[in-house]
Amino acid sequence: MANIIFKAFSILSLTISGSLLLLFVNTFVDVIPLRQFIQGIPIILPAFVAPFGVLFGFVGYLNMRNKLGLYGILSNIFMFLLPFIYIMGGTLIFGP
Repeated sequence: MANIIFKAFSILSLTISGSLLLLFVNTFVDVIPLRQFIQGIPIILPAFVAPFGVLFGFVGYLNMRNKLGLYGILSNIFMFLLPFIYIMGGTLIFGP
């Protein structure tokens, strides 16, 4: 029973990073036209939500030592850094 709970934490971690990535990509591709309603939120949101995904992945990885938890941790760390890379890259390319 405990293994199922910790595996759910790992899957939740990957789900958080996947949904944040989809929102971030949708900002540029506009598959679902949300630009009017949630203008800059998908750019900033990963900085606030991804640490919770890292926490869930860490709980899952710490107890089960599975690759799913490790992938969740790594993908959420990438999602945490993505807005900063985007903002700094835009400043470097287009100037201040």
